[in-house]
Amino acid sequence: EGDLITEIAPGINISGRSARLEAELDYQMQSLFFLSNSDASSINQQLDARATAEITKNFFFVDASSRMGQAVVSANSTISRNNYNDAGNQTDYYAYGVSPYIRPHFGGYADGTFRYSLDHVRYEDDASNSLANRVDANLVSGRKFGLLSWFTNYVFNDINRSKADDARFQNADGEARYL
Repeated sequence: EGDLITEIAPGINISGRSARLEAELDYQMQSLFFLSNSDASSINQQLDARATAEITKNFFFVDASSRMGQAVVSANSTISRNNYNDAGNQTDYYAYGVSPYIRPHFGGYADGTFRYSLDHVRYEDDASNSLANRVDANLVSGRKFGLLSWFTNYVFNDINRSKADDARFQNADGEARYL
């Protein structure tokens, strides 16, 4: 059954950069008005915000992000690719993340990145919320190794879910080459 839909979607995009801070905020309020099926009319909040701060010059950084929008609840039900079809299979979600990290330099011998990330996703309408803790570490050879180059990486991820099995995994790899 068809319907006439009117969309009003005011939004704002703000971005800025300074010597030690870079940030962007993109927000839209999508208002949908259905002529025949007014019960399907909705207001959908959509946000994508992120920032990177350099706390200590060339060493300590913090990334932060926040998102809000609509997501599919069940892959086994009717799926709509947008908010225009009232498939009854979407819910609002809210997500945030924070990730402090350091980038040490070891006197020309190696450069590294050591990062911790915390990400939280919360869904309305009884969908599965999650809280993820992640550690990333990597080292890359520096110029003092000359023709020998190498790297090593490590990742640990622990995801706790409210309506699904928790997941935990880790991986380590590396490589060395002589050119």
